[in-house]
Amino acid sequence: MKKKNLLSVVIQHHRTVIQHHRTVIQHHRAVVQHHRAVVQHHRTAVQHHRAAVQHHRTAVQHHRAAVQHHRAAVQHHRTVVQHHRVVVQHHRAVLQHHRAAV
Repeated sequence: MKKKNLLSVVIQHHRTVIQHHRTVIQHHRAVVQHHRAVVQHHRTAVQHHRAAVQHHRTAVQHHRAAVQHHRAAVQHHRTVVQHHRVVVQHHRAVLQHHRAAV
């Protein structure tokens, strides 16, 4: 093999190695970009999950307050019914007293 021929083969091989190295660098950059996108997506998902948890907690608190309010309303209704019965009894007693007097 001639010296010139060997030199051209070495130069060609060197160019191929450089090209391969550039391809590897590009691939690595693409992998890094993809990884950053995945990290960003994960952060967004975590934020969304935290917001959903907070929303659920608020809904639970609201529900508990509504249950307490309902219980108080039921209690109030029972008190009003009892009071109404006392008034009716009193009214009947007054009527009986009035009839007895007449």
